[in-house]
Amino acid sequence: MPLWPLRQPSFVLLCGLAAILLAYPYLETSPLGRELLAAVGLVVLVLCVRIVGVGPRRALLGWILAGLAIAANAAYVLWDLPGLGLLTTIAYAAFYAYAIACLVAYVLRDDIATYDELFAAVCLYIFIAMFWACLYWIVKYFQPEAFYVNPVNNVDGRMTWWDLLYFSFTTLTSTGYGEITPVSSHARSLVMLQQITGVMYVALLVARLANMLPARRAGR
Repeated sequence: MPLWPLRQPSFVLLCGLAAILLAYPYLETSPLGRELLAAVGLVVLVLCVRIVGVGPRRALLGWILAGLAIAANAAYVLWDLPGLGLLTTIAYAAFYAYAIACLVAYVLRDDIATYDELFAAVCLYIFIAMFWACLYWIVKYFQPEAFYVNPVNNVDGRMTWWDLLYFSFTTLTSTGYGEITPVSSHARSLVMLQQITGVMYVALLVARLANMLPARRAGR
């Protein structure tokens, strides 16, 4: 019984995502740390493909997108070139979009909510934030002044993907602390779309899961 959560694939995936969020601040500043993050990210990608890759075609697409993301990230860790950073971000954005689509289909595939589907819904929320962080990074790559960061919260003057992921979560949850502000029109457009996505996620997906719980109880 104590090992029950470990038998839920989506719970293991959720633990991997949480490990990345917790370890990133400590590992992002060194080459070795970034390699460790890449290794953890590799495990997360493999777990995600195993969970959402139902069917040979979907699984094949997942492995291709994961392989591209892993290869691009490995090249970026080795050579640290801006162009490789852009390629890596695009590859990860494509994989996150694939994961989001597959997890939505997995969570909504029937009228009975399982514990694994509930864990998958949390993973889905995290992947949405990561996907939008990639889009913000791409905008920032082409428009370096697209975001303004309060100097008090950004002493070194650098904006990393971690900063944009933090901004993505605050936007998705409508928290809006205000230390990072979208300045360009392209950045603001993405912010508005993410705000709509966050509201609709809570209004539609979570409400559907809540409606599915009685069906689970009735099935018992």
